[in-house]
Amino acid sequence: AERFAPSLRWYVEVISELLDKAGDFVSDDICHRVVQIVTNHEDLQEYAAHTFYRKLEEGSSHETMVKTAGYILGEFGHLLQAKGVSLSEVFAKLQERFPAMEDATKAQLMSAYMKLVAHGDASTDSVLFQGAAEVFQRYSDVGDAEIQQRAIEYAQLVRRGGETAQVMAAMPKFPERESVLVKRVREQEGVSDEAAIANKVRVQGPGSSGPGSVGPSSTGVAAASELMGGLDLLDDSAAGAAGGAGLSAAPAADPMADLLGLADSTALSDPFSNGPPAGSAVSQPVGGTVEGWFNKLCVSDKGILYQDQNLQIGVKAEYRGPQGRVMFFLGNKASSPLEGCRCTVTPHNALRFQLGELQPSIPAQTQVQVPLAVACSGPYSSLPQLQVAYTTLGQTVNLTLDLPVVASKFLSPPPAMDGPTFFGQWKAVPGPPLKLQEVAQRPTPMVEAAVEQAMQALGLGILRGFAPPHNVVAAATFCSEGAGNGALVMARFELDPASMTQFRLTVASPEQELSAAVKAAITQQI
Repeated sequence: AERFAPSLRWYVEVISELLDKAGDFVSDDICHRVVQIVTNHEDLQEYAAHTFYRKLEEGSSHETMVKTAGYILGEFGHLLQAKGVSLSEVFAKLQERFPAMEDATKAQLMSAYMKLVAHGDASTDSVLFQGAAEVFQRYSDVGDAEIQQRAIEYAQLVRRGGETAQVMAAMPKFPERESVLVKRVREQEGVSDEAAIANKVRVQGPGSSGPGSVGPSSTGVAAASELMGGLDLLDDSAAGAAGGAGLSAAPAADPMADLLGLADSTALSDPFSNGPPAGSAVSQPVGGTVEGWFNKLCVSDKGILYQDQNLQIGVKAEYRGPQGRVMFFLGNKASSPLEGCRCTVTPHNALRFQLGELQPSIPAQTQVQVPLAVACSGPYSSLPQLQVAYTTLGQTVNLTLDLPVVASKFLSPPPAMDGPTFFGQWKAVPGPPLKLQEVAQRPTPMVEAAVEQAMQALGLGILRGFAPPHNVVAAATFCSEGAGNGALVMARFELDPASMTQFRLTVASPEQELSAAVKAAITQQI
């Protein structure tokens, strides 16, 4: 994109699309380069800020996109006031995505908030000042040292006010140098320095229309298929292929085929060819079952949650301690827009949710992302539900899906534990309902290795060295807010050596719902 860009505006548009649609495969070098180019060209700064703000308005929520947008809007977001966009509105778009971000991105967004405050006026931008102050106050005592330090320092700056503009002054221009990425490609292709000069990108004004120039409107939704090219957004194994293919490698026949890349290659090699017939709004799962997809997501952090002729819902999640970040990928497989789109999560007594916004219309053969931040406050066995609605061809479809935010997602292997320690803890737990047991039989012989694999997929750590033959002993710590070091949950699987099909499973913990949830999860997998 940089080597052959007809203008820097075109370059910014293309990179913003790339970050939006394929952020998992965008390296930090690319993000740093777009920041460098925007910082060094004053006539590009307002345009870049507007481009990334527009992406956030459209619902873009990928971590890499938010990180880059946070930097550019923090430095140049004040320029949008000339277009009627207030600093409070810029803050609100970034803050919507803040809870679902990783710590490094949160720290960067906090700096962006402070930059906006430096350009604001407390009397006219009260939402910005109050919102930023609340964020700084909330994160002034978190465990991450970097976030805590920024929160405390920025909170003081907000109170003192007078020194803010000087402390948060704009970053200076970067030293002019050739892009590391372009140089690397040139070296691989054997292009001379003289030949490379001819491809140097140049800034064109708003009225530029030279040969090959591309205006802002030409890289919007219509260009999504060119940029995505059927890229598997949830499959990390595709990173190598995506990096070498370039932006022009979109398949000619159907560039949006298998948008999420999660379908079985034999059953769903081309999901977008299964659009509904005219006049129909049938909502039947295709390519699998809702129960089957759910079961897979209980032991995996990415996959399909639901798919019919019109809509595909993919999930990618990450859990750390008592918190989780879930990204929903909603892809319109039909040849017409999905209107009246709504997405909600039902309240839950042990889980707190913060769900991002879903745009009301999803264009044909386009994918949007909706982030969900999750916090666990205690053990639970009931499942939260995702409610999705959309209208196509005049008919409304309502879906209620179990969310794979099961209790085992908040399990982590405990510290090393020897036999006496384990059995001491085991005996300390009385019988039902804290210690639950189930005897069952499978139609085919079982092997211990498969049981161990199933338990590890659920977050349990296998304890070795003291379990009798044909036994599997495992344990984990259940993490929840305010639970200190967490609750210890233990599991023991005993296989009948005579039949190799009958087994007894026992799960023990200090919490009734935790024991029930973990026993049900293990039974489901084995």
